[in-house]
Amino acid sequence: MPTDSGPTRLRLLTVAVDDYGDPDDGLSLGVKDQLRAVHAWWTDPALGERGFTGEYAAPLHTRHDIDAFLHASDLREAPPEHALVLYITGHGLPGSSGHHFLQLPATDPQRLQATAYRTSDLVLAALDSHAGDVLVVVNTCHSARIDAELAAAARDIALRRRRGARLAVIATADAAETVAVRDMAILLDRAREQLRTTAGITAEHLSVEEFLAELDRAAHRHGDQPLTTPMSLLTAWGGPGQRTRCLPNPGYTPPDTLIAPARRQVAATRSEIDYWLSRASGRTHDTDPGWYFSGRTDVNRRLAGFLTNPGPGALIVTGTAGSGKSAVIARAVTLTDPAFRTHPHYRTALTAAPEDTLPPPGFIHAAVLARNKSADLILADLITALGHPPATATGPETTETLRTQLHQILTTSSAGPGRPVTLVIDGFDEATTPYALIPQLIAPLAPRTAPTANPGIRLIIGVRSTNTPPDGDPGHTFPAPGGSLLHLLTTTFDTFAAPTVIRTDTPEETLHSITAYLRALLTGTASIDEENCAEIAARTTPSFLDARIAAGQLRTAPDPAALARDPQWHYLLQQGTIGLLRQDLTDTDSPDLPAATALAILRAAAFAPGAGIPWADIWPAVTQAVLGHDITDPDAAITNLMNSRLAGYLTQDIEDGRTVHRPLHERLTEVLRDQPHQLRPPSPTQSPPGEPI
Repeated sequence: MPTDSGPTRLRLLTVAVDDYGDPDDGLSLGVKDQLRAVHAWWTDPALGERGFTGEYAAPLHTRHDIDAFLHASDLREAPPEHALVLYITGHGLPGSSGHHFLQLPATDPQRLQATAYRTSDLVLAALDSHAGDVLVVVNTCHSARIDAELAAAARDIALRRRRGARLAVIATADAAETVAVRDMAILLDRAREQLRTTAGITAEHLSVEEFLAELDRAAHRHGDQPLTTPMSLLTAWGGPGQRTRCLPNPGYTPPDTLIAPARRQVAATRSEIDYWLSRASGRTHDTDPGWYFSGRTDVNRRLAGFLTNPGPGALIVTGTAGSGKSAVIARAVTLTDPAFRTHPHYRTALTAAPEDTLPPPGFIHAAVLARNKSADLILADLITALGHPPATATGPETTETLRTQLHQILTTSSAGPGRPVTLVIDGFDEATTPYALIPQLIAPLAPRTAPTANPGIRLIIGVRSTNTPPDGDPGHTFPAPGGSLLHLLTTTFDTFAAPTVIRTDTPEETLHSITAYLRALLTGTASIDEENCAEIAARTTPSFLDARIAAGQLRTAPDPAALARDPQWHYLLQQGTIGLLRQDLTDTDSPDLPAATALAILRAAAFAPGAGIPWADIWPAVTQAVLGHDITDPDAAITNLMNSRLAGYLTQDIEDGRTVHRPLHERLTEVLRDQPHQLRPPSPTQSPPGEPI
C-alpha cells in the first residue's frame, strides 16, 4: 500500500455499454437516463466538498476498451485518500461456468472468456485498490451471480484491506433475474427525493444499509407496481452500519452551530430566532429591533439577577400551560451563549433589550430538556453537555453510576472565581416519570444549591404549576394537592435553602406581555390595531401559545379586520387551544387534505415517544393506524399538511440521526392525544351556545 499521502479525491467512474447495434431496443436511452440519475446523485454541485468528479469510459466495444479505461484511470492503484464509486451497466450474461459477464458489442456468445468481460474482474479492480472507501454498483441482469466469485476472491485480498477499508458491492438483480433498463434511474431519483423530504436522515453521508433501505422504500412506493430492489453482496466488509464517503446524503443540511452544544437543547435555535425576528413579526430586515422576548421585563430581570448573583441556589420557573415558561428559559439560555452574544445578525435584538434583563455571557453551563426522558437519560444529557462521555452501566446500577459521575464532574469543574456551575432542566413535568425525578435526581443535587455548599451549583428548573400526581408514576408517594409536582420540588429545596420561584402567569404582567407579543406578531397585518391586540390578549391570557395561534389565523385571513370582529372567533379564543386548532382544521379542510386526515397526522406526532416521530415509513403508518384506514398517498397528505398553516402546530428535533416531528407545545400534545373528539369541526347549522350564527 502506498505510504505517501495525496489529496483527497472523490471519484465516480462509469462503465456503461449502451450500443449493441439495435436502434430499436431502447437500451441506449435507458442507459443515458441511468447515468443522468447517477450523476445527479454523486456530482450535484449542491454537495459541495462531498461531491464526486465524474470519469467516463469511452464508447466500449471490446475487452481492450475496458482495459484501456482501467489503465487510464489508474483504478487499481487508487490511494487510500480516494473514495471510489464504480457504476457498471449494460447487458449481463450468465456463463455456463457460473461466472457473470458484461456483454460488449463485439462479444461472441460462444467465446465469452475471450470476447466478453468477466464482471467480477472489473469489480475486484476497485475493491483491491488502496482506496479507503469503495462502492460498486452492478446494474445488469443476473448481477447477483458475482456473489460467489467475490466470496472466493476475498481470500486473495489482504486481511488488513478487508478489515480496514469500507468496501461495498450492490447488485440490482438476483442471479436468475432480469432488470428493466430504466428501473435504477427511477429508484435513484425517488430515493434522492425521499432523502430530501421524508427520510429525515441528518448525517452528511449514508451507510449502505440506509441507502438500500431508501431504494427499497422507493421500489415499493404506495400505489406503484413494485420495482426490483437492489441488494448488498458484501455486507460484512468494513462492518455493517458504517457511513461511507461513497454515499453523500442529498438531504443533508449543515447543523445549527450558532449555540454551543452544551446549551443547544434548551436554547432557541437559529431558525426559531430568525422566525421571531422576521417572519412571525412581519418585519422584513435584520436591523429591526423586534424581538419575541421584548416583553416579560420583570420575569427576565429576575432570572438575569439570579444568574448574576455569585452564590449557589435553585430557581424554579413555573406557570400554567402555555404561559411561556420555556420561552423565558430559552431566552436566558440563548443569551448566555458567547457565540450568540457576538453574532452580528442578532446585535440589534440584544441592544434593544433592557440591560438588566440580559444574563451574563457564559453563566449557563449545561441545559437539557426533560421531555419524554427518564432520570438516566437526563443525567446522561447533563454529563454530555458538560463535555464528558456518560459512563457505561446497565440495569439498576445505571442511575447511581451516572449520578456519581455527575457529582464527580461538578466537584472538579470550575466555572470561574466565586461562580458555581449552572445547570438548566426544562420541561420537568414532561419527563416520563417526573415524580421519580425528585428522589433520583433533584434530592441528590439539592444540597449543592445551599448557600454554604462548596463547591455549589445553581439549578434552574422549568415546571408547570398545575401538575398533580398521575397514576402509575413510581416516584409518587404523596397525595394531591399537597403532593403537586411544584410543591414537592419546592419542599425538596426548602430543606437546604428556599428556592427562588418565578411565575410566568401573573395576571397584570402576563396581559401586558401578551399584548406586546401580539403587537409584534401582527405588525403590518391590515387593519389590526392596538385595540384588537388588547382584546385578543384579554381572551387568550395567560397562554402565549393561544395568542400565537390566534395571530397566525389573523395573518392568513382574507380579511383580518373582519375576523378580529367576529363574535364566533372570539368564542373560539375563549375555548383556548382546542377551539383554535379546531378552527384551523376546518379552514384547511380540502380534498387534498381532509380535516380527519390532518387531525390523524397531528395525533400521530403527539403519540410519538422521545423527541418526536420520524417521517420515512413510520409517520405514514402511524397516521393510518390512528385514522383507522389506509390513505392512497400518506406521504402526499403529510407534505400537504407541512405546506399548510397546520405546520405551525409542529416543531422539529433530531433524534438518533433523524429529523423528528412533535407538537409545538405539551398542551397541544395533551389535546391531540386525549381530546380528539373536541377537535371535530361543528356542524354548519350549529352555533356556539349563546353566540349568534
